[in-house]
Amino acid sequence: MDIQEAVDAPRFHQQWQPEVTAVEDFALSPDTRRLLESWGHEFTTPPPENHLAAILIGAPELGAAPVPGARFFGANDPRRGTGSAKGPGQ
Repeated sequence: MDIQEAVDAPRFHQQWQPEVTAVEDFALSPDTRRLLESWGHEFTTPPPENHLAAILIGAPELGAAPVPGARFFGANDPRRGTGSAKGPGQ
C-alpha cells in the first residue's frame, strides 16, 4: 500500500481497558468477527474523533525506491474531511 491507501484502510483499535475492540466497517470479515465473538471478544464502533494524518519520507510507500526530487509524501484521513497533508508546491 502507498501512504494514502494505508490511511484509508479500515482500522480497529484494542486496548487492555476497557476490554472492547473498536472496529470500523470492513476491518474484519463477518466470519472472523463471528469467530472472535464466539471466543468472548466484544466489539464497538470507533469514536468519531478517530482520525489521522501521516507523512512518509523518501518514497510513497514502505520499501519503495526513493523518488528523485520528492522528499515528503502525505496522506490525510478522509473520515472527517478535515486537515490537509500537502508537500511543497501542492
